[in-house]
Order: sequence, then structure tokens, then C-alpha cells
Amino acid sequence: MALGAALIVQPELGTAIRPASGRASTDFVTALLVAGNSLSIVGGGDYSPHTTGTRLLFLLNSLIGASVLSLVLSYLVQVYSALRERNALALAVDLITDGTGDAAVMLAKLLPEGEASDATGELGNLVRSLAATKEAHHFYPLLFYFRFEEPLYAVSRFSFVLLDATTLIDTALDRARYRALAASAPVAAVRRGARLLLETLDSHFPTVRDRADAATEAWPLRQSYDAAIRTLAGAKITTQPEGVQAYVALRLDWEPLVRRVAPTLGYALPEIDRRTAATQAAAAN
Repeated sequence: MALGAALIVQPELGTAIRPASGRASTDFVTALLVAGNSLSIVGGGDYSPHTTGTRLLFLLNSLIGASVLSLVLSYLVQVYSALRERNALALAVDLITDGTGDAAVMLAKLLPEGEASDATGELGNLVRSLAATKEAHHFYPLLFYFRFEEPLYAVSRFSFVLLDATTLIDTALDRARYRALAASAPVAAVRRGARLLLETLDSHFPTVRDRADAATEAWPLRQSYDAAIRTLAGAKITTQPEGVQAYVALRLDWEPLVRRVAPTLGYALPEIDRRTAATQAAAAN
């Protein structure tokens, strides 16, 4: 804007635009200085307009400059505010998993001694933050490019944990005892919100196309399910080991979204899916 205004101002220097005293400089740097000053609300410094046209030019420049400056500052404030809220959500999810990034540990914390009385309330609190984060990425796509070194702050990581948790609720928990939890609104909202966030990122950014074969992916998912069952059983949560087929089917439905989004910002899948990575490492050893 300053360069464009300078091109208009320069031909008028010394005639329609001149200083209060002394001889006017007519070089482009002076025109750039006058144009830059006129873009602020304070006016044009030592140089002032002396015709109707140049007065209108200075007025228009000041209105444009003030508007653009306020809009840019407001945008940056909103972006950093949304980034802080996103990081707060990611940290909250990580804290609930006791820093493990394992959805089974998350459920063990939400269902102490197998009691589900507080789980819906805690998940409901996450829903509000998740909805705000999803809409923030919709209104401010720039948020996608803010990458933190710690994987726990990755959108793909906390979205994975939330989707994995709801999948375990649907398939690993005893249906008779936890039917109300599985059918509750917070569980459905967490599942839908996490998926919507991943779909928003996948559709608007250059994510990596995943070409993994579902057949070759089933075995690690079965191992992951068995590890989750052991964690839940150790927390005195009634489980149903026969839900492995349903778990694998649901994972194969939403996990490709995570596989596409995670590498775009430089996160490897083992940093996102901590439980499967741990089971594979244990099997290798």
C-alpha cells in the first residue's frame, strides 16, 4: 500500500504536496515516506496536501491504513488466542492419559474402579474445547501451520486419542454395564468433533495420501486392542474381548485421516499412536 501510494504522491511533490517551509524533495524515497505517513491516522508529517484531490488522497490513505492495521492486529490476537486454546485442549487430553497418549489409560482415569458416573461430565468439558478448536481452524486456517516440537500438542495426536477412546467405549467396554455411557451425547459429540477437525484439515491442506493396505494393518490393531483390554482390566473395568473385530473395523474407518494429517507437520505415526507403537516395540524385543 505504501509503494502504491508513493507512486501517486511522487508526481505531486513540490506542487500539490509540499512542506510547510523549505524546498520540497521530489525523489521516490521522500514520496515513500510521505505515503507511509499518510497511511497512519496522524497525517503526513512535514508534508501536507494543498489541493482538494490530494487532501482526499491523504484522508483515504489514513482510513485504509487505520483499518488494515486494526484488522491485522485483531487477526493476530485471535490466532494466538485460538492457538492457546488448542494447546490447552491438547494438554488436557495428555494429562488425562497421564502423559502416555494412550486412550485406554484415559478411560481408566475416567472410569475409576469401573464407575462411569463422572465420565460423561469430563467428556462434555472436552466437547466444548474441541468444538471451539474445530471452528478456530475453520475461521483461521493459518493455525494449521503452527507446529510445536512436542507431539502432545499435535492436532492429529489429541484427535487420535479422542477417536480411539470413543472406539474403545463402543467396542471394548462391557455393553450391559456401560450401555448408557456408550449411548451418551458427550461420547457421540467427542467422536464427531474429533473427526470433523481432522476432515477440515485434510480437505483444506496438502495432506499426505495414505495407501496402506487394510489387510496388513489389521494385525497391529488387534495387538493394540489386546493391550487396551489389559489396561482396562487392570483398572477393574469390565471389558468384552470379543469386540476386537468391531474395533479393527472402526479404526480402519477413521485412522486414514490421522495418517494423512500427521506427516504434513512432521509427526510420525508412532508419535501419535503410542499404544500400538509400544506393543510393536515389545513384540520386536
